[in-house]
Formats: sequence, structure tokens, C-alpha cells
Amino acid sequence: AGDLAALGAALEGMERTAHARNGNVEPFVQADMRFHLAILHACRNELLEQMSRVVYSALLVSFRATSSLPGRARGSLPGHRAIFDAIRARDPRGAAAAMRLLVQATAREIEAMGRRPRPRRPGTSRLGR
Repeated sequence: AGDLAALGAALEGMERTAHARNGNVEPFVQADMRFHLAILHACRNELLEQMSRVVYSALLVSFRATSSLPGRARGSLPGHRAIFDAIRARDPRGAAAAMRLLVQATAREIEAMGRRPRPRRPGTSRLGR
């Protein structure tokens, strides 16, 4: 019950902060991290717990990058809600399928970010000189 409450509280935090109008995505990112870490901790898997310490920084960078995309925070809410609903219903296949869809969407966004042209700094040519 405590694990589900922590997961629900994280999702509520995401829903509350997804509509930030000031461009500050950090509260959403922190709630998103709490959501994913709550799932990880609920697994009670010592190996995953140890790995979470290693990948935390990488996830944080990824969440910050993707959450800063216009509409991304709000757009990710249905996927997170589907994961929560499946976990609450004790539907591991549904939770896994929902998580897979969310991860795939995030991977596509990160890949697209890598293809976007980077703004040039003033005083540099296209060749970076």
C-alpha cells in the first residue's frame, strides 16, 4: 500500500507541475524521477536498487532534456497514468506494455533531438570557426 501511495503521489506531482507556464520544468522532472524510482523501489530487487544509484544522473539529464520540449511534460502524462493504473490493477503485462510505449516514445524524442540543428554561436561559421 505504501509503494502504491508513493507512486500515486509522484504521479499527482507530475500532473500538478506539467502545466508550468514559466518554462521551469524542474518540479516536473523531480516528480517524474520520483515516479520511476518508486516503481524501482517497489520491486524490492537489490540489484536494481544498486543500479539506480548509477543511472540516476543519466536519467535526470534525459528527463530534463525531454521535459523541456514543448508539450512533452503534458504529453507524457497519459503514458505514466497507464503505467500507474496497470500497477494498481496488479496487471504486470499491462504495466510492462505501458512502460515499453513510454520508453519508446522517449527514445524517439531523444533521437529527434540529436537530429535537430544546433544554434550557432555568434561569430562562428557553419564550420565552427
